[in-house]
Amino acid sequence: MDKVRICRIQVRNLFGNINYDIDLGEGNPIAIITAPNGRGKTTMLNLISFILNPAYDTFSVIRGIPFDDFRCILSNGWTVELKQIQNGTDISALKKSQAPRPIREQALMRARMYFENTDFEFIILNGEKRKQHSMLYSEILRDAFSMDPAEYLDENDDDFPYYRGQSTSHATRLKYIWKMQKQFLEDSGCSVPVNFIKADRIQPVIVPPRRMRDYDEPHQESPLKMASESISESIKAATERYNEAVSQAKDRLPQMFLDGEGSNLDCDEFMDGWAVYRQELNQFQEIGLITPTEDFTLGKDISKVYKEKGTFLSTYLSAFKDTTVSLKDIYNRLNLFKQTLDERNAITGKKVVFGRDGFSLSAGDRDIKLDTLSSGEKHDFIMFYNLIFNISANGLVLIDEPEISLHIEWQETYLDKLIAICEMNGLQAIIATHSPNIVSSHYDFLVDKGETDG
Repeated sequence: MDKVRICRIQVRNLFGNINYDIDLGEGNPIAIITAPNGRGKTTMLNLISFILNPAYDTFSVIRGIPFDDFRCILSNGWTVELKQIQNGTDISALKKSQAPRPIREQALMRARMYFENTDFEFIILNGEKRKQHSMLYSEILRDAFSMDPAEYLDENDDDFPYYRGQSTSHATRLKYIWKMQKQFLEDSGCSVPVNFIKADRIQPVIVPPRRMRDYDEPHQESPLKMASESISESIKAATERYNEAVSQAKDRLPQMFLDGEGSNLDCDEFMDGWAVYRQELNQFQEIGLITPTEDFTLGKDISKVYKEKGTFLSTYLSAFKDTTVSLKDIYNRLNLFKQTLDERNAITGKKVVFGRDGFSLSAGDRDIKLDTLSSGEKHDFIMFYNLIFNISANGLVLIDEPEISLHIEWQETYLDKLIAICEMNGLQAIIATHSPNIVSSHYDFLVDKGETDG
């Protein structure tokens, strides 16, 4: 399936008096939105995030914002729309729900809180702007409070271990709404993976308990710690797959040799293939992903011994050349992350260090703890971690105020780094910024907001 992009964003009566019609342009991987404070830059990003990646936390942000309707027009010709409906919600049907009385009362309380004065209609329109899907959130909420949550929670869902066979919280039941909305998007081919890098990116985040045995209550975690642990886990997972592939190749090699499998290479073909394989191994060894190993062909005239040893050599190459596949993606990400941060921290001498056991920072012989970094260094670290490791390929990334706490030189080179990352991951990026230094020489990325006051 072709990747879906946002081509245009429209909002009517944002905050009661602002209209935007933003053409994001064709071909550019990055669109930059600039506007004075209070004109809705961050709000636009929140609306995009919610309409394409519905979730409770983003709904809680946008539900109190006045607007008539918000639209994302996509590259496949379809339009996704969110419309506010004032003073038109009938929640009385919840009183007749078959759910137990405590659940009905909870449903009424939540429905009054969210929908008694304002309801939301989620609409998907085809190329002719005809409705293909439409849902009122209050109606879906009524359905959610009338059924067993186990009917719409997957066993792999984070909430499922808590609520198997028992009543559940309003937040979990609201998940039914977001699940329905996501299903509408997928059914229409309008699903766009979205990652939102927010302005408060270095603040502690609330992490819900994932299992009953872990925590009784949600707890706070440092984004720096979570990022470091995530990088380390990715490294370990990739190296474990590599080690397993090497072990399997060792087991296969004797039988492959006896069967003559992979032994049809002439000497030149073997040497070309071996050079590619060893170059990959050297790269992975240099960055610390795998243990250094000696190239057993060094110092030997292979052309002289190939007639006698060629069957084994070509079989060995056939057995082992694909064992590095699991390391290539993580290597590309690690290498780009290291190059980016090492360059930006050249003055202080801080460097990123990777190994089979994970990730660290150093300055000369000293290890650097992440929590001792400056505010700007923390913002930079988290921003590029998210862009390089925590992004869905061929998706959309929303970046709010990338300039926060960054030195002018870091701001001026920011877009150059982002362009490389967008190319690597096939991303579309939308940035909200106040900083002319972020824009730098990339004026072609600035978009016209098509702004009118209503």
